[in-house]
Amino acid sequence: MKSLKISRIIVLALVSVCIFNSCKNNKKVKVQASVDTKASLKKVKHTAEGVSADSTKLEYKLVEDDGVVVERFDSKVTDENRFNHDNKIFVPKNKVRYSYKYIDTSGKEYLFKDCDLDKDGLWDISDIDKVDKKTINSVLVTVLEGMSVFKNIPDYSQTIIKYEARKEDGAIAYKNSVTGVIENEANIWMHPIRTKNFRSLELNPFPFIKKPYSIGNKWLWKLNIGDQWGNKNWKEWKGSIENKYEYEIVDKLKLDTKLGLIECYKIKSTATSRIGKTSLMAYFSEKYGFVKLDYTNINKTKIVFEMTEFIKHDKMLDSRRF
Repeated sequence: MKSLKISRIIVLALVSVCIFNSCKNNKKVKVQASVDTKASLKKVKHTAEGVSADSTKLEYKLVEDDGVVVERFDSKVTDENRFNHDNKIFVPKNKVRYSYKYIDTSGKEYLFKDCDLDKDGLWDISDIDKVDKKTINSVLVTVLEGMSVFKNIPDYSQTIIKYEARKEDGAIAYKNSVTGVIENEANIWMHPIRTKNFRSLELNPFPFIKKPYSIGNKWLWKLNIGDQWGNKNWKEWKGSIENKYEYEIVDKLKLDTKLGLIECYKIKSTATSRIGKTSLMAYFSEKYGFVKLDYTNINKTKIVFEMTEFIKHDKMLDSRRF
């Protein structure tokens, strides 16, 4: 899966050689996909509504790319916003804020602090009720226009998003963590934040939902992950591992959130490899996207994200908050 394989690397504004080298460890993988999805994708063409570079509708095909359904445009279409035109959730300039908490194996809750995990090898945490100026209290997701640093990657087929870990005063702890999300008529698939203290999430199931959105729908995915994602704070290993993922929509419910009661699909997922097992319980809204992400990590700790704000691109933003 060429486009998805390359996008697995977190691309920073100043891209380092080691980041580019790490993509060699993420090999192409085979995925078993839903038979219903396969059948529905044969010879189907769609048009992306919106104003393109030549002010015309953009025609594309839905194609399975190792289990994730992506949009394929004619090679003559070079509009950098072609993967954004018909998005309903991940619309350029939309912003989403998540609160989060790290929960150890005893159930005690913490927040991460800004630290140089790559240099020191250790992370710093604080009790959830004892924050200071280094404490990270939220994660902001911004949908970007265009293709950003991925514009020269052939067959890249994702909407670009930027993650920012924010401190209490609004200062950015981790800048320019840029990655991708796929949104179309068949599925929504999203890279999690995987910077510094959140790097362990590479081992967990990614947020992912496939149509039909109905209880009992199941699908599989798998991925090779290099040992550069290991760390003494969660797990270290040698060589590549193969994560095998299982997803199932298990419920439809109204979830009590900071945004009010939101109708959600509950998606249970697991990832299994030779080094252990991780899981994700995701809550997906057709209006807001993934409103809650409850991860169980490789070392049995947890990281839980909950959406607290959803700001549409056409609303005035207070820069002091965002």
